[in-house]
Parts: sequence; structure tokens; C-alpha cells
Amino acid sequence: MRAAFLRIGAAWELQVDQASRLLGLSEVEYALWIETPALTPAILIRLSYLFGIYVDLTRLLPAPGRAARWVRQPNTAAVFAGRTALEYLLERDVAQWAAVRNYLSGQFG
Repeated sequence: MRAAFLRIGAAWELQVDQASRLLGLSEVEYALWIETPALTPAILIRLSYLFGIYVDLTRLLPAPGRAARWVRQPNTAAVFAGRTALEYLLERDVAQWAAVRNYLSGQFG
């Protein structure tokens, strides 16, 4: 799971502070997690959402780099209110991340 998260982080061009916040960790805790990943229930929930968002995006936007750009582009959809998806994820509690999954799932139909 660590390797998958690091691939997403590389694709989305995450900075260390962003990656650590997405996992709900301080930068020091994140550095330790990289060395010895502990899969606590809280981290598993976050990873589950992030993996789902990543998969949905790569299915919706299969062109190379397009999904990664989408995460960083301002979005006019109501859930994002002009912010980027990454900003939304970083600003919100993990319980609110379902809104992003629901938005992306709705794009399939």
C-alpha cells in the first residue's frame, strides 16, 4: 500500500507536507511511515478513499497526465466551489472525502 500511495503522490506531484496531511500525519510521522508503514485504521480509511479517487480519475481521464492535472486545476463543480480537488482533500476531514468519490462516480453515469 505504501508503494501505491507513493506512486499516486508522484503522479499528483505532492509535496511532503501535502502527502503527510493526506495521511493525517505530521511530516515527522510521515517520514517514519515511509520507512515502516503502519496501516492503522485511520490510514487505511484515507488510503481507501485516495485509491478510489485515483482509480476513478484514471478511468475517466485515461490520457497520460490528464488525471494528475485535474487534481490540481480549479474546479467549478459545486463540491469544489472553484478550488482544486487537492485543496478540497487537504482542507476537509476524511469523512467529507466521500463527496469527491460520489462526484467522480456520478461522472460515469
